[in-house]
Amino acid sequence: MSRAFSKKEVRDRVLPTYLGLVKQLDDQLGRLFQFMEDHGSYDQTLIVFTSDHGDYLGDHWLGEKDCFHEPSVKIPVIIRDPSSKANSSRGLRSTAIVESVDLIPTFIEALGGTFPDHILEGQSLKPMLHSEPTKSVREYAISEYDYSVAPISSLLNSDPRKARIYMVATKRWKYIHTPGYRPVLFDLQEDHMELKALELKGCLVYG
Repeated sequence: MSRAFSKKEVRDRVLPTYLGLVKQLDDQLGRLFQFMEDHGSYDQTLIVFTSDHGDYLGDHWLGEKDCFHEPSVKIPVIIRDPSSKANSSRGLRSTAIVESVDLIPTFIEALGGTFPDHILEGQSLKPMLHSEPTKSVREYAISEYDYSVAPISSLLNSDPRKARIYMVATKRWKYIHTPGYRPVLFDLQEDHMELKALELKGCLVYG
């Protein structure tokens, strides 16, 4: 998928444009934050910067976002909590495993509400922001991708009902399962670039 990014001339053309867009985004966020400061809302607003996915941009000789290597599945989550209770965590970087589903509970709790944990799957990040004693939010992250409408599905003659990729990842291990194909396991501690899939003996391939 997106093999065009394996070509140097493609990367040389696209990467400067991509980085230029990042610079433009940075500039416009600066204008927004200045406006908020000028109008007295900056110190009353919880600001979260995140994304729905990453982009290969040539990593693993790919473009786009369709697999579960770190450049695609790992996203930024930058949070500025205006509360003085968050002062102790400002500028810190957490290695906790969090997911996008954690943001809604965080917003609800920041507004003073409570959330029904039997409905919302996520967990509030407020304790982390306020440096309150708490266990890691979770031990693993889960992701799923439906490729039934992607061109690769037709090339593989996939059953649309089974055209899925699943990922379970801890801080060290990442397991990727695609029904009908051999599963993949990466040791993120020993192979952080995810260049060598470990051999899984005795695994059942189904689908």
